Amino acid sequence: MESSTVQSTRKIKRTQTGIVGLDEALNGGMPESTICVVSGGPGSGKTMLSCEFLYKGAVQFNETGIYVSLGERRDDFFQNALNFGWDFAALEKKGQFGFVDLSYESLVNFWISPQGNDYTYESEVNEGIQQTNPLNSEGSYYTIYQNFINQVMDMIKTLDAKRVVIDPINSLTLIFPSDFHRRREFLRIFNILRESKCTTLILSELAEDKRFTVEEFIASGVIRLSYKNSRDIMSRRLVIQKMRGTPFNEKILSMRITTNGIELIGETLGFE
Repeated sequence: MESSTVQSTRKIKRTQTGIVGLDEALNGGMPESTICVVSGGPGSGKTMLSCEFLYKGAVQFNETGIYVSLGERRDDFFQNALNFGWDFAALEKKGQFGFVDLSYESLVNFWISPQGNDYTYESEVNEGIQQTNPLNSEGSYYTIYQNFINQVMDMIKTLDAKRVVIDPINSLTLIFPSDFHRRREFLRIFNILRESKCTTLILSELAEDKRFTVEEFIASGVIRLSYKNSRDIMSRRLVIQKMRGTPFNEKILSMRITTNGIELIGETLGFE
């Protein structure tokens, strides 16, 4: 007779990444509605992993996704993805993909151009927490941040999206006046995304000191990417440091970038 733990594990609704070896390492994929931070240094493969997550989601699993850009230009994103055979322009025409431009120039425009509806999460309303925010005035960080949320949620609702990528979250942190505000507002957007039933990858640029960031502490999952050069050979690695609600492979996994995307390699990818 199977234990209740095994039975409950099998009932988990999962979002498969479609990335070779990663779903196996995640025991079948990330739990649905997970907020997972993917962190690493420049060139470690964060954006590529997230692109493959969105493209495979649409093509293999019929799940619409959106890419929220806080840095990369639309044309550059589309062209770079084409190099791996991922035609996001075609998906966009079919309504299976949406690109949200929230680059620096767009964020600055938010000071004077509020967009969409004001979104909150259900628990705020139920607990009577939603009130007029003293910082919610023109020229405040809150105006920019609320419009960021509105833009993202409007696109999710328009496309009925199931997958979201925010790249990189570091650009957004620059608007917060303190660590307290940063943590509070990240908790708010994370809760809103969970209630929308989206599985979300939050990309985070990791400093060399490798300390944990605020977003890694409050996220449901953390995947870290790294690389090092040894004798002119680049060695890439991926480690799943946290994934709530599921067992996962705790080993450091070898990773490589091919013409078809990302592959995890090794003798054992399963979680054991």
